[in-house]
Amino acid sequence: MTIPKALFLDRDGTLIVEKNYLSDPKQIELEKTAIPALKLAQKHKIKLILVTNQSGIGRGYFTEECYKTCHQALVDILQTHHIKLDASYFCPHHPQKGKGIYKKDCSMRKPSPGMLLKGIQTFQLPPSECVMIGDKLSDISAGKAAKMKTILLTPTPQTTLIDPPDFQANTLMEALSKVIQP
Repeated sequence: MTIPKALFLDRDGTLIVEKNYLSDPKQIELEKTAIPALKLAQKHKIKLILVTNQSGIGRGYFTEECYKTCHQALVDILQTHHIKLDASYFCPHHPQKGKGIYKKDCSMRKPSPGMLLKGIQTFQLPPSECVMIGDKLSDISAGKAAKMKTILLTPTPQTTLIDPPDFQANTLMEALSKVIQP
């Protein structure tokens, strides 16, 4: 594979350590290889696009403002390492457990590809030259629906998946090694 033009990155469990509905910026903890992986991507001029489901908003666990505060804290942490996200998209909806305006089947919520398609359109990217990296099958499904390469981050390789990702990796850095050849 040629060097991708963009990485579409899930947030929780991919870029940062999974927390149960993160709502406190003090709880942000980057995954162990996130910084070197993102620096390697930037060195190769790969766009970094964050795509994250945030049903905690829809469920009423925290507000959109709270999410934005956590997001800004993440941006600030990355900035201290000279890393800049090119774009960030989030979906606060949940089709069953959302409350009020947040209870809906939204085309932006992974496994639907809405957030990815928005990034593709915004940056005029060829989907075949983009990679979706995430830790859940919904991330992989969204990437496949957007016609991207996909990488599942998993500590245990999955061999029985009906629609497997293009690659599997244990860490974000290992994932990049699958698409950036030295």
